[in-house]
Amino acid sequence: FFFFFFFTSYKPDAKPNLYRSEIHLYPTFISTPIIMSKPTLTYFDGRGLAELARLLFVEAGVEYNDVRINRDQLAELKNSGKLAFGQVPLLEHNGNSFVQSGAITRYLAREFGLYGSNNVESSQIDLLVSGVVDLRSNFWKATTDEAKAEYLKDAVPKWAGHFEALLTKAGGEYFVGNKLSLADLAVFDGFNAFLSKNPTALDATPALKKNYEATAARKNIAQWLSVRPDTPF
Repeated sequence: FFFFFFFTSYKPDAKPNLYRSEIHLYPTFISTPIIMSKPTLTYFDGRGLAELARLLFVEAGVEYNDVRINRDQLAELKNSGKLAFGQVPLLEHNGNSFVQSGAITRYLAREFGLYGSNNVESSQIDLLVSGVVDLRSNFWKATTDEAKAEYLKDAVPKWAGHFEALLTKAGGEYFVGNKLSLADLAVFDGFNAFLSKNPTALDATPALKKNYEATAARKNIAQWLSVRPDTPF
């Protein structure tokens, strides 16, 4: 079967080609020795459940194939036997196939040293990532435009308060272990989509807002955000 592969590489200082009909850009920075073969991440042409994995690749500076498929190609991919539950995202690396977004991001976080330094820190990261999952899934449970608007106005700032308290308890800069981890990237990804719809959602949570902005300003992350396609989800 056939996939449309939308990817290329570029140098950080080069002016990227942004013609979506020709290519899709993903960041290629200096690769680390952690991953020896080039991984492939397959998902739809959107952020959705794959964006956190992309952010992990970007932050680590690891080159990867960012493969984006449509619904028809998903049906063909299911016949390959690679999708244990018939769903994407799919990560292929070193002859292994991984599905389920949480399993993929934890795998990458371990590979890149972003999953804490001990079992307690890893569990704290899991706690925060699970909170982000709830933040997002509760939004999609809203079945009307009015309910979604209410969630953005009231519930998202409330959730921001929960994360603010956890961040303050951890020292106010990073969520776990006094350094960037999967938790910081997950929280950034979780609130990123909501802030485009409610730009003031973090105004009452200064520590969280500072953490969010610091994550967005990291060199590799900032470069990815500057070329990342504007997709509907």
